[in-house]
Amino acid sequence: LSACVQVKSKPSKENLIKAADANTQLGASYLQEGQLGAANEKLEKALRQNPKSVQANSVYALLLNELGKTEDAEKYFKKSLKLAPEDSQVLNNYGTFLCSQGEIDKAVEQFQKALLDPLYTTPEYAFSNAGACLLDVPDFERAESFLRKALQRNKTLPSALYQMAKLNYLKGRYAVSKSYLDRFHQRSGKSSESLWLGIRLAWQLRDKETAASFGLLLKNKYPDSAEAQKLIQAESTRR
Repeated sequence: LSACVQVKSKPSKENLIKAADANTQLGASYLQEGQLGAANEKLEKALRQNPKSVQANSVYALLLNELGKTEDAEKYFKKSLKLAPEDSQVLNNYGTFLCSQGEIDKAVEQFQKALLDPLYTTPEYAFSNAGACLLDVPDFERAESFLRKALQRNKTLPSALYQMAKLNYLKGRYAVSKSYLDRFHQRSGKSSESLWLGIRLAWQLRDKETAASFGLLLKNKYPDSAEAQKLIQAESTRR
C-alpha cells in the first residue's frame, strides 16, 4: 500500500518567487490588453505565491485603479513602495496613478524620482508620462520638455508621439501635430482617441477626404466610444 501513496511536497520558496514573477508578467499583459478578469486572476495568484513581490503589488494596484477601486489601489502602491522605495518602475506606476487622480505635482515628483535611478532601463516612459500629466494642467512648456526627452530616448515611443500630436494641436501648430500623429499611426495603429484627433486636425487643415475617412473608421470600429459620440455631436452642429 505504501508504494501507492503519493506525497505532495510543498514548492520551495525559490520556485514560488519564480511562479509569482511569471504570473505577474501574465497579469500585466492581460491588463494592457484590457482583459481585467484574467489580469485579476493572475495577479491575485502571484500575491498568494509571493506577498512581498514588489512588481505584483504595483501591477495589482494599477488593476485596482482601472477597476475604480482607488483607495485599495493606493494601499497596494504604498505597500510596493515600502518594499522598494527607490524602484523606478513602481515610482513610474505610482506617478501614473496620482496623475489619474488629478494630483499633478505629486505625480511629477514620482516621475522625477524614478528618473534619478541611473539603472532605470526605460526612462522614456517616465518622461512621456510626466509630459502627458502636465499636458492635462495644461503646462505646455514643461510638458513639451518632458516629451522631447522621451523621444530623444526612443523616437518611436507611441505614447510620446501621440502626446506631442495632441500638444501641438492644442497650440495651433496643426501641420506639426499631423506629422506626429502620422508617426503614431505608423507605429501603433489607429485608436479612437487618435482618430478623433486626426478628424479635428483634418477639419483645421481643410482636408475633407481624411476627415471623412477617419470619421467612417471611428464610427465603424469604435461605435460605442466617447470619441464616436463626440464626432456625431460635432457633425450635427457643423451641418
